[in-house]
Amino acid sequence: MAIVTVRELTPWIADLMGAVPRWVPMALGGLLLLVVGATYEARKRDVRRLRDAVARLR
Repeated sequence: MAIVTVRELTPWIADLMGAVPRWVPMALGGLLLLVVGATYEARKRDVRRLRDAVARLR
């Protein structure tokens, strides 16, 4: 199902990429990486807190 969806959306995405300036896809990719990195750091902090709390229970 996902493969069919991607196959059907590919021409639309290609047309969209041609309609926007070249820097827009790069900026969106950078923004995505920034969000993923921030989420990863927050999860890492939460796991560290949980580990410390469990260690205090012992």
